[in-house]
Amino acid sequence: MKTVALRSTAVFVGCAPAAPGAGLTPLMIDGGLFARLAHTGPYATMPAAYRWLFGHRLAASGRHLGASPVIEEYLNSPRQTAPNDLRTYLQMPLQPIETLA
Repeated sequence: MKTVALRSTAVFVGCAPAAPGAGLTPLMIDGGLFARLAHTGPYATMPAAYRWLFGHRLAASGRHLGASPVIEEYLNSPRQTAPNDLRTYLQMPLQPIETLA
């Protein structure tokens, strides 16, 4: 099995651009079309959801992966939610149609 080095960035979505606090770096994510998968269950089961999203959903879309990062949006907290009830959106950027020609 191939080992992949992963990188992650935690973000806070605000209403308006603001100067970051000490130790924080601004990050802009391009808008556009994203494929979204709603995952329910423990975080440990998310690799299977990613395999489906990148394997089946991306291929079925007729598009290529976009340049923006994949976004995980956590909809509830593991501190107050049982693992089987955790909800997360996995959002994969798709390349615009005009760039596919």
